[in-house]
Amino acid sequence: MIHIQPQGCLLACDADDRVIAASDNTDALLNRPLGQVLQHSLAQLLDDDSVQQIHSTLNGAEQMTPRFIKVYSIHRDQRRQNFQLNAWKDRDRTFVTLEPLQNQLNRRLLARASQWLAELAQAENPETLMDILVRGVRQLSRYERVQVCQYSQSEGFVMAESRSRALPSLLNHHLTTHDLLPQAAELYARNPVRSLADIHSEGVRVMTLDDIQLESRQLAPSILYAIDPAYRDYLDSMGLRASLSFAIHRHDQLWGLVICHSRKPYPISPAQRDAMMALVHMATQRLFLLEYRSKARFVERVLDSRHLLTGRSGHLARPQDLLQDHGEQWMNLFSACAVALVSSNGIVSRGEAPDSDTLEQLSRRLRVIHHEHTPWYSHALQDTRLAEIDGLSGLAGLLALPLAATSPTGWLLLFRKEQPRTEHWAGPVNGGFTTWQQPIEGQSAPWHIDEIQAATDLAEDLAVAVASEQIAALNAQLHASSEYFANMARTDALTGISNRYHIEECVERELEALARYERPLCIILFDIDHFKQINDTLGHEAGDQVLQRLSKEVKACLRLSDQFGRWGGEEFLILAVNTPIRDGVLLAERLREHIAQLAFDGLKQVTVSMGVAAGRSGESVKSLVARADTAMYEAKQSGRNRVIAADLSKA
Repeated sequence: MIHIQPQGCLLACDADDRVIAASDNTDALLNRPLGQVLQHSLAQLLDDDSVQQIHSTLNGAEQMTPRFIKVYSIHRDQRRQNFQLNAWKDRDRTFVTLEPLQNQLNRRLLARASQWLAELAQAENPETLMDILVRGVRQLSRYERVQVCQYSQSEGFVMAESRSRALPSLLNHHLTTHDLLPQAAELYARNPVRSLADIHSEGVRVMTLDDIQLESRQLAPSILYAIDPAYRDYLDSMGLRASLSFAIHRHDQLWGLVICHSRKPYPISPAQRDAMMALVHMATQRLFLLEYRSKARFVERVLDSRHLLTGRSGHLARPQDLLQDHGEQWMNLFSACAVALVSSNGIVSRGEAPDSDTLEQLSRRLRVIHHEHTPWYSHALQDTRLAEIDGLSGLAGLLALPLAATSPTGWLLLFRKEQPRTEHWAGPVNGGFTTWQQPIEGQSAPWHIDEIQAATDLAEDLAVAVASEQIAALNAQLHASSEYFANMARTDALTGISNRYHIEECVERELEALARYERPLCIILFDIDHFKQINDTLGHEAGDQVLQRLSKEVKACLRLSDQFGRWGGEEFLILAVNTPIRDGVLLAERLREHIAQLAFDGLKQVTVSMGVAAGRSGESVKSLVARADTAMYEAKQSGRNRVIAADLSKA
């Protein structure tokens, strides 16, 4: 027997709008006994207008995803009762829920929600933002404890909290949720809000016609969905009776939850839920915007550092000089205690790095265990195959970046010290909810994906510097070899197209031609949409194949006079010479459409977001690329798989 929570009623209809199942509380809520519900048409229970709105709203909508239909009203005991009517489809069946609403608009609720929304919009860092969110949700819900819990793999982490003194604090605690997280992710994918007014309340039976069978999963999208026994036991172990939660999604994955707890039964009206959901939506957008800004500032610092690789004369500086002059800056940038450059030209290091013999041994070992031209990294060296190397005492983190343009492969090495710490954990143990501490040793701070990508770009430029030095040495011995290495210094090792150093030189030359001869130029900066998901789902080898195939296809569509290079990671730059902005936009649209139609093994579709910018007389490469980057970011924010031109109206 399937049950729902008692805060509303449920109807299920077949393809002919015949009611084939209903919750056993229609008489109490709708003045319609089950005998007047089952077997009857939906229009007889509601009205033709409501049924028409249900069908028009669900027509083409995603299956098993609830949609708000309307506010439905009945007259009961000479009073008007309003209901929030939601509906969803599962194949040929339609499901409808009705929740009672307060008959008077709660203006105080709207005013409070607006006040909190204004505060969220002013938050300038994630910590302040999350603190405002939990305080706002707690005031609107009046629950005793509100938390923001971020999830990764099989655990959660409480990053923000507002509570009464009656409930213990779990702030900065890790939560053991490995048994519940997969099921929760599936539920929240259907409905981002889950409300459990009383985990011990008797559910309302869902009655069906004799020849009809319903599956519990078909009711999962409903806010009335009955509590899972495992989750009830989890809440019960915490001494809780009511729970309300809102999902935060990122890239279609469950990023975290805003969770409300109460020790007493606590029903929440749909209006309250909607007000709190508005706060969660605002905070989610603001959080990811702040993270993007922080990443942009970090990338800008890395770009500034990369410009240091070229001296004032415009020639590449010697790698040894670069490390001696700027190693301290790179250590600060990547929160490292030491940096080292190991190549056939020699070994140079800054900070608390291991001695030269240890660095040489480490370099040889890396070539054995890591054959790809991709970063190798760990924040727990003691658990890797490098643990057998002596001389790494006190170091727990290593980010090793191969210098692919050098032969034999050299390495840019960034080290982090061990950071012993104590983690606080909470979860059910032997039927009760408890907290405990777990000491962590032999680990450093983990390497963030943005740090790895930025360091990879820096290593590519250093590889050019190292390769250039090797070229200079070999040129004295054999002139023919210099051409080979010079090409390596201009070419991206993975895709075979121009690398960032070469394409940047080409753009600078065209800007000079623009200033001297007024010859127009455009650049097209584009980024592969959701590329991280490709790597995470299919692996880095599949991601590399996508980069190689896309580079080949785009290059084949360009003129011989155009330049095409890899700007970094999954970003590419096209230099269209003698091309005004409108022709540049047309070229970008053709390329975008061509890429979207390509077939890639294991992928439904690969798309790109493009930013187009026209060069201005006297403008620097950095300024031109920044305008194209802004346009590309706008393309991503506008839904991805599109082209945005910078200052098109002025062009």
